[in-house]
Amino acid sequence: MRNRAKQLIGMEHFVVRALGIGLFAAAFFGPLACQQPVQPEGPTASALADDEDLDLLWTTALRVLRKVDFRPDQQDRALGVISTYPTTSMQWFEPWRQDVATGYALLEASIHTIQRKATIRFVKNESWSMEVQIDVYRLSRPSTQITTASSVLHGFSGLLPTSEAGSNQSVGDHWVHLGRDEALEGRLLNRILNESGAAFVDGSDYDSENSKTEG
Repeated sequence: MRNRAKQLIGMEHFVVRALGIGLFAAAFFGPLACQQPVQPEGPTASALADDEDLDLLWTTALRVLRKVDFRPDQQDRALGVISTYPTTSMQWFEPWRQDVATGYALLEASIHTIQRKATIRFVKNESWSMEVQIDVYRLSRPSTQITTASSVLHGFSGLLPTSEAGSNQSVGDHWVHLGRDEALEGRLLNRILNESGAAFVDGSDYDSENSKTEG
């Protein structure tokens, strides 16, 4: 009887904590959350002046990427491409980070495991332009079927059937491409141009009201 009472008290405390976390999340994210942004139709880019210092822009792009936690991977000057390793996006308790640009992106990254990967291209047509692309990925993990108390323990071993497979067949985690993050693309483009002293030739200014956490 005494053990039963302890279990009920423990369950009550768990419910109270869960409700408290839920109310805090609603209060914190409510003003920030908005509907999912529409995917861009074209690249986030800016034309460059004919006499622009491309070497300076290149090194500035690498510096800005590192500042916002994007670790450079491929650096191909011949192709004019810089790409980064995927980085796990900031969550609500990491206000010092700068790799999300909107309330929706922050909410999504706090609920799911989200990664972002940056690619910067220097493109030569009639004149030079610089493009910034941020690809967003969400970790997809198959849910296990828990039907008994003992299956909770087996769930950590990966031996339980999944709702997708319906058997003990192993279904691995995988990353789902969600599209691009145009708000962060514009923020990084502006920051690279500003820190390098480059001119906004075509007047491209992608900074928005939701992009105010640059450092």
